[in-house]
Amino acid sequence: MAVVTRTSPAAPAAKTAAQRLGRLALLLVPVAVIVVMGWARRWVFEDAFLNFRIVDQIRSGNGPVFNIGQRVETATSTLWLGILVVLRTVLPFVKIERSAVLVGLFGTAAGVWWAQLGAGRLWKRTAVATSVMVPFGMLIYVALPVSWDWATSGLENGLTIAWLGSLMLVLGTLAERVDPGGPAMPTRARLIGIGVLIGLGPLIRPDLALISAVVFGASWWIVRPDGRELIKFLAGFLALPVLSEIFRIGYYGALVPNTALAKDASGSYWSQGWNYLFDLVMPYWLVLPVTVVVISAVLLIARAERAPLVIGMIALPVGGIIHAIYMVKSGGDYLHGRLLLPSLFALLAPVAALPWRRWLLAPVLVIGLWAVVAAGWLRPQIRLSWVVPITRYNITDGRLIMEANTRAGHHPLLATDFDPVDGFLARRLQREGRRVLVAVFVPRPLPDVTPDRTALISVTAGISGYLAGPDVFVQEANALGDPFGSRMPAIHPSAPGHRKRESAAWMIALTTLPGVTGGAPAKEVAAARRALGCGALARLRKSVEAPLTMGRFVDNALGSIECTRLVVPRDPFEAEQKFCGPR
Repeated sequence: MAVVTRTSPAAPAAKTAAQRLGRLALLLVPVAVIVVMGWARRWVFEDAFLNFRIVDQIRSGNGPVFNIGQRVETATSTLWLGILVVLRTVLPFVKIERSAVLVGLFGTAAGVWWAQLGAGRLWKRTAVATSVMVPFGMLIYVALPVSWDWATSGLENGLTIAWLGSLMLVLGTLAERVDPGGPAMPTRARLIGIGVLIGLGPLIRPDLALISAVVFGASWWIVRPDGRELIKFLAGFLALPVLSEIFRIGYYGALVPNTALAKDASGSYWSQGWNYLFDLVMPYWLVLPVTVVVISAVLLIARAERAPLVIGMIALPVGGIIHAIYMVKSGGDYLHGRLLLPSLFALLAPVAALPWRRWLLAPVLVIGLWAVVAAGWLRPQIRLSWVVPITRYNITDGRLIMEANTRAGHHPLLATDFDPVDGFLARRLQREGRRVLVAVFVPRPLPDVTPDRTALISVTAGISGYLAGPDVFVQEANALGDPFGSRMPAIHPSAPGHRKRESAAWMIALTTLPGVTGGAPAKEVAAARRALGCGALARLRKSVEAPLTMGRFVDNALGSIECTRLVVPRDPFEAEQKFCGPR
């Protein structure tokens, strides 16, 4: 007698659930790696404290400024600054350093996850696509020790990666909708939302406008909106950048953030830029894994009956390459890997996850072996130049320099974990109602030499300025927070990010009463002080220091081009001659 075996309906469902869990687990591997290693390497960089000080100014009712009574855009990332203000307001009991670290890490993890989901949707269009997606490109990104460091840092890096990952998800989703029988194209409301998302690039960092433009063009090509749809898509894309720019030219009187002027972002420094590129590529042997994953993707496309949507596949890589070229042209940065990681992430995004085929076993093994070696052993060669840890390409390792300035037994995280104490001193003197100059080049504080509040000149204006509090006037020696030094010619040779470092004569003239020299040459200080009251330099001073009225807003906007192009001679005597004429 035959035995009839009945299969429980729950068995296929259980098998399907197990398969889904397995697919999910594969894509969660890169997310887990970046979260674990990013948290283990958590830290806050000096420049992040510049943002924290601005947050304090906003919450104190002084506006988005670095110093009271001086409208200077010291924050490079408008959106990141806004997020920090919200975090500080909603969670006032949490140290802003901790909030910034957690949100940055979460943003990086979200970007890695969204990039894989977007790549998976992009590859669904191919006939070779299966239910199993293998994290190729993201395994490369998360295996890099430099990506662990910049997953936190207190700066906008995590926000940048989250935004790039969301763009990959958008492109993958739009690619799905191209196929007959696929989901409907986005409604007008969603099209506006997509435009707004793509347009966030320049609000995260001005240089990301390059990627925004490329992805907007690709999305337009995929959707092909007509008439009102196109107008609404374009309006969503331009709305926030245009509003932000209107505010900038009227409030600050400049076309770009002051940091862009201080870093000479429009200059050409190809030699430094190539060094910066090699500093990321060479120590980690990046050419090997990137080549392997690109060849694997090309072979997948060649063997497919239908290729993935080409425009969706190349949009982010093209944007990333253009972004990298701009970074090389402008000389890169002085911090290892930081400003090229977005370019690398954009390049890898469409291959963040690839559909599994048996012949991919060899590439998987190569990338897996490289990832183990990179994570465990590949590091830039570090040497000390004075007290600064730099690589063989003369690029600073930011985390190492912060560790070197961390108090014994502390983690490089909170402002109070670091060595500088001049901020505490300036804060105390200001609370006592003193008008004192605390300067790194003055042996002891100078009493009764500042106009109306204690002033601080420090080599760590971020940490020290944050600790000093919003009421202390902080002179930022690298001109990131100074509208006059940022318009001086770049120093050659100089490190990216420190091209406009000011002389003592200018800093004394900007912070003290007439007749005070602070140890600087008296004639130089007098010449700088006189130049500040003449011609275009006086107009610049008025645009950033005069009370903000509607008339001042309009005048600032109309004069923003002139103020942005203004060049202030570094030599005080030359500046005096240029703006005031002969004595």
